[in-house]
Amino acid sequence: MCVIMAKKCKLANSTKDNWFLYKIRDRSYDPKYKLEVETTKGIESLFLVDQQTAWSEGVSSNGLMIVSAALDNHSDLDDNGHRTGDRPATAGQIEKTEALRAAISAKTIEQAEKILTEDRFIGTSFISDGDNLIILEIYVNDKAYNREIAKHSKEELEKLSVVEQVYKIMEGITKDDYDIASHLVKEDRIAVRTNHGKLLPKAGYQKTDDDKTGYTSSMLRRKYALENVEKLGDCHPFEVLTTLKNLKDCDLNPQNCPIRVKSAITKEKPYYSSTIVMLTPTGTLFAVPLDSEVDHKSRLTLKPGRKVDFVLLPKDLPLFESFKSIVYKEMF
Repeated sequence: MCVIMAKKCKLANSTKDNWFLYKIRDRSYDPKYKLEVETTKGIESLFLVDQQTAWSEGVSSNGLMIVSAALDNHSDLDDNGHRTGDRPATAGQIEKTEALRAAISAKTIEQAEKILTEDRFIGTSFISDGDNLIILEIYVNDKAYNREIAKHSKEELEKLSVVEQVYKIMEGITKDDYDIASHLVKEDRIAVRTNHGKLLPKAGYQKTDDDKTGYTSSMLRRKYALENVEKLGDCHPFEVLTTLKNLKDCDLNPQNCPIRVKSAITKEKPYYSSTIVMLTPTGTLFAVPLDSEVDHKSRLTLKPGRKVDFVLLPKDLPLFESFKSIVYKEMF
């Protein structure tokens, strides 16, 4: 239920291309974040932490950045494959968050990839140090998931909520039940992912799903984000951020737009875009709080001398608003 992007940009005062990472984070509630800074073997890491679920976005002082999107259509899932929104963080969520933190604090993107792979970190992850970009896809394959469903009677499962059903089924999933694929990007200058697999075509939402709304939305959100940012060509990273922020009316169906506005949610489609983050290889995390807030006191952790930094951008900050994004009025 998120859009992630990696874009190579060349700053005006530099001849070097660098990867910048972006994420539009969809939630069914207004996240309340806090900031945390950790130091591991001389590497400082900054995390923007969802206080309800413990989920973290982060960047390190050696320029390592990670963003991820769910790659599972079995249930209402958050960034790393576990339910959020109406309950506190589970032990499983905390374990996944710890794996993500360890990966962000790694020395190299190869080490970060190894940590996420060994921990079976569900979803599509972009891992970058500014110079290189690895795309990693991990998901529980349908054969294993259906095998575990068959172990429980229909009556047993119907007594549980959808969330509880998923937890029950996941109890029998082993490390051998995951499909894993990775790709080191060598030529492309932009990558966008939503909630369907590209390296693993059978992962996530599928064209053959009985309810095709998830698949259609995943395809269109990726299409609109990719096409609009591609039209920027060589650009400043803030132009990318501004373009993503403005993609609210690309489609007649608000659920198909990269930015899902809160005013358009329904009981059946409760997700909206709460936050946009931009990660830089200089160790800075920028956040646009569309419908979220960051605890002010926690920002005091960013004392002078830190090697990592956080910038909270106003929701309506103009940035590069002179750029007019192309609006699409077509259906997939």
